[in-house]
Amino acid sequence: MPEVGSHVFAIGHPGGSGDEILTRTLSDGIISAVGHKRKECRFIQMTVPINPGNSGGPLFDDEGRVVGINTSIVRKSANRDIALEALNFALEIGYVHELLTDDSASVSPQQIAKVLRPATIPSLVSLGGRDFARMLSKLQGEGFRPYGGGSIDTTVRACTLSADSRRLFGLKCERGREYVMVAASDGSQDINLVVVDSK
Repeated sequence: MPEVGSHVFAIGHPGGSGDEILTRTLSDGIISAVGHKRKECRFIQMTVPINPGNSGGPLFDDEGRVVGINTSIVRKSANRDIALEALNFALEIGYVHELLTDDSASVSPQQIAKVLRPATIPSLVSLGGRDFARMLSKLQGEGFRPYGGGSIDTTVRACTLSADSRRLFGLKCERGREYVMVAASDGSQDINLVVVDSK
Protein backbone atom coordinates (compact mmCIF):
# COMPACT_ATOMS: atom_id res chain seq x y z
CA MET A 1 0.00 0.00 0.00
CA PRO A 2 1.59 3.30 -1.05
CA GLU A 3 1.79 6.18 1.40
CA VAL A 4 0.94 9.85 0.95
CA GLY A 5 3.93 11.56 -0.67
CA SER A 6 5.20 8.38 -2.36
CA HIS A 7 6.47 8.82 -5.92
CA VAL A 8 4.41 6.97 -8.56
CA PHE A 9 4.17 6.93 -12.33
CA ALA A 10 1.70 5.84 -15.00
CA ILE A 11 2.20 4.36 -18.44
CA GLY A 12 -0.61 4.65 -20.95
CA HIS A 13 -1.87 5.79 -24.33
CA PRO A 14 -3.52 9.20 -23.77
CA GLY A 15 -5.50 10.79 -26.56
CA GLY A 16 -8.28 8.27 -27.08
CA SER A 17 -8.13 6.28 -30.30
CA GLY A 18 -7.17 6.76 -33.91
CA ASP A 19 -4.20 8.66 -35.34
CA GLU A 20 -4.06 11.16 -32.48
CA ILE A 21 -3.26 8.52 -29.83
CA LEU A 22 0.05 8.95 -27.98
CA THR A 23 1.36 5.46 -27.37
CA ARG A 24 3.49 4.33 -24.41
CA THR A 25 3.49 7.70 -22.63
CA LEU A 26 4.99 7.95 -19.12
CA SER A 27 3.91 10.55 -16.55
CA ASP A 28 4.75 10.82 -12.86
CA GLY A 29 3.69 12.49 -9.62
CA ILE A 30 3.04 11.72 -5.98
CA ILE A 31 0.28 10.11 -3.93
CA SER A 32 -1.97 12.87 -2.54
CA ALA A 33 -4.33 10.65 -0.51
CA VAL A 34 -5.21 7.00 -0.02
CA GLY A 35 -8.39 5.23 1.00
CA HIS A 36 -10.89 7.47 -0.81
CA LYS A 37 -14.20 5.57 -1.00
CA ARG A 38 -16.90 5.94 -3.65
CA LYS A 39 -19.66 3.40 -4.28
CA GLU A 40 -17.77 0.84 -2.16
CA CYS A 41 -14.60 1.23 -4.27
CA ARG A 42 -11.28 2.36 -2.77
CA PHE A 43 -9.22 4.93 -4.64
CA ILE A 44 -5.78 6.50 -4.55
CA GLN A 45 -5.67 10.24 -5.28
CA MET A 46 -2.52 11.32 -7.10
CA THR A 47 -0.91 14.21 -8.97
CA VAL A 48 0.08 11.96 -11.89
CA PRO A 49 -1.51 13.51 -15.01
CA ILE A 50 -3.85 11.05 -16.71
CA ASN A 51 -6.20 11.51 -19.66
CA PRO A 52 -8.66 9.47 -21.72
CA GLY A 53 -6.56 6.58 -22.97
CA ASN A 54 -4.81 6.11 -19.61
CA SER A 55 -7.86 4.46 -18.03
CA GLY A 56 -7.26 0.83 -17.17
CA GLY A 57 -3.49 1.26 -17.26
CA PRO A 58 -1.14 0.56 -14.35
CA LEU A 59 0.08 2.96 -11.69
CA PHE A 60 3.60 1.93 -10.55
CA ASP A 61 5.74 2.75 -7.54
CA ASP A 62 9.54 3.25 -7.70
CA GLU A 63 10.07 -0.49 -7.18
CA GLY A 64 8.06 -1.29 -10.32
CA ARG A 65 5.12 -2.70 -8.35
CA VAL A 66 1.61 -2.00 -9.60
CA VAL A 67 -0.15 -0.07 -6.83
CA GLY A 68 -3.27 1.00 -8.71
CA ILE A 69 -5.33 0.97 -11.90
CA ASN A 70 -5.72 4.44 -13.42
CA THR A 71 -9.41 5.25 -13.45
CA SER A 72 -10.67 8.82 -13.50
CA ILE A 73 -10.04 12.54 -13.27
CA VAL A 74 -12.01 15.46 -11.83
CA ARG A 75 -11.74 18.70 -13.79
CA LYS A 76 -14.59 20.76 -12.27
CA SER A 77 -16.33 20.98 -8.91
CA ALA A 78 -19.70 19.28 -8.70
CA ASN A 79 -21.74 22.26 -7.48
CA ARG A 80 -19.84 25.22 -8.94
CA ASP A 81 -18.15 25.85 -12.26
CA ILE A 82 -14.65 25.99 -10.76
CA ALA A 83 -11.69 24.45 -12.59
CA LEU A 84 -9.76 21.90 -10.51
CA GLU A 85 -6.27 20.50 -11.03
CA ALA A 86 -4.31 17.39 -10.06
CA LEU A 87 -7.39 15.42 -8.98
CA ASN A 88 -6.53 12.11 -10.59
CA PHE A 89 -7.61 8.74 -9.25
CA ALA A 90 -6.63 5.09 -9.46
CA LEU A 91 -8.32 2.04 -7.96
CA GLU A 92 -6.21 0.65 -5.12
CA ILE A 93 -4.58 -2.57 -6.29
CA GLY A 94 -5.59 -4.27 -3.04
CA TYR A 95 -9.23 -3.54 -3.84
CA VAL A 96 -8.79 -4.85 -7.39
CA HIS A 97 -7.23 -8.04 -6.00
CA GLU A 98 -10.20 -8.50 -3.67
CA LEU A 99 -12.61 -8.24 -6.60
CA LEU A 100 -10.65 -10.74 -8.68
CA THR A 101 -10.37 -13.32 -5.91
CA ASP A 102 -13.86 -12.99 -4.40
CA ASP A 103 -16.36 -14.84 -6.58
CA SER A 104 -19.28 -13.08 -4.88
CA ALA A 105 -17.85 -9.63 -5.67
CA SER A 106 -16.89 -10.24 -9.28
CA VAL A 107 -18.73 -11.24 -12.43
CA SER A 108 -18.36 -14.60 -14.12
CA PRO A 109 -16.82 -15.11 -17.57
CA GLN A 110 -20.34 -15.86 -18.84
CA GLN A 111 -21.66 -12.51 -17.52
CA ILE A 112 -18.75 -10.66 -19.11
CA ALA A 113 -19.42 -12.39 -22.44
CA LYS A 114 -23.10 -11.45 -22.23
CA VAL A 115 -22.23 -7.76 -21.77
CA LEU A 116 -19.63 -7.73 -24.55
CA ARG A 117 -21.70 -9.79 -26.97
CA PRO A 118 -25.39 -9.36 -26.15
CA ALA A 119 -27.46 -11.90 -28.07
CA THR A 120 -30.46 -9.64 -28.57
CA ILE A 121 -31.65 -6.14 -27.76
CA PRO A 122 -33.90 -6.50 -24.70
CA SER A 123 -37.60 -5.84 -24.95
CA LEU A 124 -38.58 -2.54 -23.35
CA VAL A 125 -41.56 -4.28 -21.77
CA SER A 126 -39.36 -7.08 -20.38
CA LEU A 127 -37.01 -4.48 -18.85
CA GLY A 128 -39.76 -2.62 -17.06
CA GLY A 129 -42.14 -5.41 -16.02
CA ARG A 130 -45.95 -5.52 -16.02
CA ASP A 131 -46.50 -2.07 -14.48
CA PHE A 132 -44.32 -0.65 -17.19
CA ALA A 133 -46.31 -2.48 -19.87
CA ARG A 134 -49.56 -1.02 -18.47
CA MET A 135 -48.08 2.49 -18.61
CA LEU A 136 -47.03 2.02 -22.23
CA SER A 137 -50.51 0.72 -23.07
CA LYS A 138 -52.04 3.81 -21.41
CA LEU A 139 -49.80 6.13 -23.45
CA GLN A 140 -50.80 4.36 -26.64
CA GLY A 141 -54.45 4.69 -25.63
CA GLU A 142 -53.90 8.44 -25.37
CA GLY A 143 -52.68 8.57 -28.95
CA PHE A 144 -48.91 8.30 -28.51
CA ARG A 145 -47.09 6.09 -31.04
CA PRO A 146 -43.54 4.63 -31.02
CA TYR A 147 -40.94 7.10 -32.28
CA GLY A 148 -40.24 6.60 -35.97
CA GLY A 149 -43.06 4.11 -36.46
CA GLY A 150 -43.05 0.38 -35.89
CA SER A 151 -43.69 -1.37 -32.58
CA ILE A 152 -42.47 -0.61 -29.05
CA ASP A 153 -39.83 -3.35 -29.22
CA THR A 154 -38.48 -2.39 -32.67
CA THR A 155 -37.92 1.22 -31.60
CA VAL A 156 -35.98 0.40 -28.40
CA ARG A 157 -32.56 2.06 -28.05
CA ALA A 158 -30.54 -0.15 -25.68
CA CYS A 159 -27.03 0.39 -24.29
CA THR A 160 -24.80 -0.72 -21.43
CA LEU A 161 -23.75 1.96 -18.94
CA SER A 162 -21.36 1.90 -16.02
CA ALA A 163 -21.88 3.89 -12.83
CA ASP A 164 -21.72 7.67 -13.27
CA SER A 165 -21.66 7.42 -17.06
CA ARG A 166 -24.01 8.67 -19.75
CA ARG A 167 -25.15 7.94 -23.30
CA LEU A 168 -26.66 10.51 -25.65
CA PHE A 169 -29.36 9.72 -28.20
CA GLY A 170 -30.50 12.28 -30.76
CA LEU A 171 -34.21 12.69 -31.50
CA LYS A 172 -35.63 14.77 -34.34
CA CYS A 173 -38.76 16.40 -32.92
CA GLU A 174 -41.39 18.26 -34.93
CA ARG A 175 -42.73 21.62 -33.78
CA GLY A 176 -46.18 21.45 -32.22
CA ARG A 177 -46.10 17.74 -31.37
CA GLU A 178 -45.80 16.15 -27.92
CA TYR A 179 -43.23 13.48 -27.08
CA VAL A 180 -42.81 11.17 -24.10
CA MET A 181 -39.41 9.61 -23.32
CA VAL A 182 -39.54 6.40 -21.29
CA ALA A 183 -36.44 4.83 -19.69
CA ALA A 184 -36.12 1.38 -18.13
CA SER A 185 -33.22 -0.39 -16.44
CA ASP A 186 -32.09 -4.01 -16.42
CA GLY A 187 -29.99 -4.95 -13.39
CA SER A 188 -30.28 -1.68 -11.48
CA GLN A 189 -32.94 -0.57 -9.04
CA ASP A 190 -33.10 2.99 -10.27
CA ILE A 191 -32.30 5.38 -13.07
CA ASN A 192 -30.89 8.59 -11.69
CA LEU A 193 -31.75 11.01 -14.46
CA VAL A 194 -33.12 11.16 -17.97
CA VAL A 195 -32.95 14.58 -19.63
CA VAL A 196 -34.65 15.67 -22.85
CA ASP A 197 -33.25 18.87 -24.31
CA SER A 198 -35.30 20.51 -27.05
CA LYS A 199 -32.69 22.61 -28.79
